[in-house]
Amino acid sequence: MSFELDGKTYETDDDGYLVNLDEWNEGVAGYMAEQEGIDMTE
Repeated sequence: MSFELDGKTYETDDDGYLVNLDEWNEGVAGYMAEQEGIDMTE
């Protein structure tokens, strides 16, 4: 599985976790939270 964000493709495993943890960033966190219905606050 994968998703595209800001022109970059991110690979995920069957459970939806990033395959490459080095790709984790604030934008990815926000996108993934939104997909899960989680409201992220500071």
